[in-house]
Amino acid sequence: MLPSDLQDRGFSAEIASGIIASSALVALPTIMIAAFLYSRWSSKRTLIGTVLLTLAGLAGALLPAPTLVWPPLLIAVIALLVVGTNGLIAVLLPYAAENYALRVRGRATGLIAGSSKFGGVAVQLGAFAGLIPTMGGAAVALIIPMTLSAVLIGRAGRETRGRSLRELEVAA
Repeated sequence: MLPSDLQDRGFSAEIASGIIASSALVALPTIMIAAFLYSRWSSKRTLIGTVLLTLAGLAGALLPAPTLVWPPLLIAVIALLVVGTNGLIAVLLPYAAENYALRVRGRATGLIAGSSKFGGVAVQLGAFAGLIPTMGGAAVALIIPMTLSAVLIGRAGRETRGRSLRELEVAA
């Protein structure tokens, strides 16, 4: 979806593919940093931070097309999306596992993992069918649920760092 959208905005196929390739190189360090922050700083705040980074990228995707034609800004928007979503994926599953009761933990984390994979497959199928919106269209669809998730995690999420699973089980 993204390479096609970039090409529609006037970028060459080489630049569009290069941006995507560069974003893949950013994924591993992002995951490592997210895991470090999750374990050493705050599980809840790390999760909220990854949602906020993703939201910043989504907000950037809503900028007018003539503004996003400037390559440094477009790269920054894509970097925010890549860093935010990769970090979110890296911390969401452990956070969920720490928050579900032991009797349902396996099913709950399996459902979350499966849902994230289903989302990736659904996007690919939609792209093949020509049903995928532009980057801005996807941002419009995602910005409200992502904002709501940040608010809900902030209000109702628990800090799990430094607490044993048994302690978390009793607190639930």
